[in-house]
Amino acid sequence: PIYGSLIERLSGRSLMNGFHARFSLGSLIGAGFGAVCAQQHISLLVQTAVAATLFVGVLPWQRSAMLPTDEDKHQSEPRPREGREHPWVFYILGLLGLFSAIGEGAAGDWGAVLLRDTWHTSPLVASFPYIAFATLMVTGRFFGDRLTDRRSREWVLRTGGLTAGLGLGAGLLIGGPVGITLGWAFLGAGISVAIP
Repeated sequence: PIYGSLIERLSGRSLMNGFHARFSLGSLIGAGFGAVCAQQHISLLVQTAVAATLFVGVLPWQRSAMLPTDEDKHQSEPRPREGREHPWVFYILGLLGLFSAIGEGAAGDWGAVLLRDTWHTSPLVASFPYIAFATLMVTGRFFGDRLTDRRSREWVLRTGGLTAGLGLGAGLLIGGPVGITLGWAFLGAGISVAIP
């Protein structure tokens, strides 16, 4: 987040949603890779070895793409403790971020369990809720900066919360692989821009 904030500040544009979209894109690719491997009964050791090899392979390129460390140097002016303000809006936004993170974690953990244990689907089908969630998360984050600039942060958070809550509720009421997958997709769309 600190590095992303620096790039955003240097560019003078809203970019944080796009950075989070790239993180979510990695999650989506990993979910698809894991789903195919699980369906083909490829061991976790082999999956981890492939992922680690790819990770190590991109490190030289990643290092060359980083900004110099002196770009983020600045003088801090500490203020006395009694003069600091404690705006409650930051506590509320922190709670919203916490709830979004819990929703994101739950989507990654429980969609597959629900389909496997309740509807006895194959490993590939059990991965569909998270893949749908991650796909809509990526999409929402790629368009989040433009939507925030066009509307407002408050509108985006309210609309996203309604989309996540109503969509997930409807998907759970429908049930089955299709309903659960749709519910997870709406959850991904709704909370995609909450944390960035």
